[in-house]
Amino acid sequence: MRRMRILATAAGVAGVIAVVVVSYLLLELSQTKADLQDTQEALVQSNVDLQASMEAHDVLAADVTTVTGDLADVKADRDRLRDEAHELSEENRTLTHEKSVLTQEHDHLKDTLEQLTATHQQLTTRHLTLQADHAELNDQHSLLQQSIGTVQALESQAGSLRTEIARLEALHKPLILRRTAEIGALCTGSMEPKLTCLDTVTYLLDFDPADIVPGTMISFESRACWPNDPSHSYTGHRVMNIRVTGGIYYYWPKGDANSKADGCWVPHTAVRGYIIEVHKNTRPENAPLRNGVQAAKRAYEAAWNAVPAANNALEIARNAFKAAERALAVARSEYGTALSRSISLCRITTLCGYAVGEVNKARERMDRAFADLEAATDRYRQALDHAEQAVSRYERARDYYDCWNRNVNDSEYPGHIPYRC
Repeated sequence: MRRMRILATAAGVAGVIAVVVVSYLLLELSQTKADLQDTQEALVQSNVDLQASMEAHDVLAADVTTVTGDLADVKADRDRLRDEAHELSEENRTLTHEKSVLTQEHDHLKDTLEQLTATHQQLTTRHLTLQADHAELNDQHSLLQQSIGTVQALESQAGSLRTEIARLEALHKPLILRRTAEIGALCTGSMEPKLTCLDTVTYLLDFDPADIVPGTMISFESRACWPNDPSHSYTGHRVMNIRVTGGIYYYWPKGDANSKADGCWVPHTAVRGYIIEVHKNTRPENAPLRNGVQAAKRAYEAAWNAVPAANNALEIARNAFKAAERALAVARSEYGTALSRSISLCRITTLCGYAVGEVNKARERMDRAFADLEAATDRYRQALDHAEQAVSRYERARDYYDCWNRNVNDSEYPGHIPYRC
C-alpha cells in the first residue's frame, strides 16, 4: 500500500516534472520562434540591403565602364593631339623656311626701296632748286612790275628810238653774216607737241648769248648735262632760266613734255644755236619711229607708276601676315596650356569631360588661327608676286623704252629704224 502511495507520489512528481518540462519546452519553443521571426526579418532586411548593394555595384560598374571609355578616348585624343603637334612642328619648320625666303625677298625689296628713296632725295633737291628759281623769277617779276610805271614815260621816246634803230640796222646789215642751219628734230618726244620729229627747224648759229631769253628753244651739246652721252649728240630744249657768271651765260633747259628740268646749267659755249623757225610736218617718214617712242614712253610711265602701289599692297600684306603669325603663336600657347591641364584634370573623373572640352575649344581656335595664317600667307605671296610682276613690267618697259631711244640716237636718216624692239 505504502509502495503504491510512493508510486502514486512518484507518478505525481513525474507528472509535475513533465508539466514543468513541457512548460519550459513550450517557453523555449516560443522564444525560439520569436528568435526565428527576428532572424527572418533580419534576413529580409539583409536581402533588401544586399539588393541595394547590388544595384549600387551595378551603378558603380557602369561608372567604371564610362570612366574607362572616357580614359580611352582621352588617350586616343592625346595620341591624336601628339600627332597633330608633330604635324604642326613640321608645318612650323616649313613656315620658318618660307619666312626665310620671304625675308630675303623683303631685303631685296628693301634695297629697291632704298634706291627709290635716293632717287626721291635727288628729286627733292631738284625741287628745292626749282623753288629757288621760282623765288628768283618772282623777284624778277616784281622788278618788271616796278618798271611798268616807266614804260609810259619811255613810250614818248620810242618813236625817235625806233627811227634811229631802223637807220642803224640798215647800216649794220651788210656787215653781219647770219649763219643758219636747218636740222630735223629727234624723236625723243621731249618737246611734244610744239616740236616733233616730223618737223624740221632752223637754228641761228652765230648768235649773241644775250639774245637768248627764257622761252627760247636752244640746241646744246648733250654732254653739258649728261657726260656719258656721245660727243656728237645734241639736245633741243626750252630755256627756263638764265644766269651770268664771270661773263659766261648759263641756261637752265627743260623739255616741254618732261615733268622736270634737265637739272644742269648749260654754258653758252656748249650751245650750237637757238631756233628761229619751225617747219611743220616736213618729215612724215619719221611717223613710225615717233609712234614707237611715244608708245614705249607711255608704257614706261605706266609701269613706273604701278611700282609704288604694288609695294604699298605688299607692305599691307606683310603686316597682315605678321599679325596672323602672332595670333597663331597665342593660339598654340593656349592649346598647349589646355592640353597640359586636361592631362592633369582627367585624373579626376568629374573634371575630365570639362578639360577635354576646353582642349577641343583651344584646338578650334588654333585651327582658325592657322587657317588665317595660311590665308595671310597666300595674300602675302600674291602681293609679292604682284610686286615682282610690277618691277618686272617696269624693267621690261624700261628696256623697251631704252631700245626705242637707241633707235632715236642711232637713226641715220628720216624713217630709219635700226633696231627691232
